[in-house]
Amino acid sequence: MAVGVVKWFNARKGYGFIASPDWPKDVFFHVSAVRQARISGLREGDRLAFELEEDPGCPGRIIARRLRRLEGDEGPSAGRDG
Repeated sequence: MAVGVVKWFNARKGYGFIASPDWPKDVFFHVSAVRQARISGLREGDRLAFELEEDPGCPGRIIARRLRRLEGDEGPSAGRDG
């Protein structure tokens, strides 16, 4: 799994980006990945582990799937809706 930091996320728009030293560009993620991971209150600066996959809807584009908030990052954003 790769590790990165939420650079930008907007639940209303339905997507966000993760900055990761494991990948040269910011990685796109869809709000469905956040819901599937049952992460609430995702905010900029939160650390995530994730897997990189090719987007089935857009061949050649890499997206983050199977998100997991890293231990110790539930503090200020816990219980908030992102």
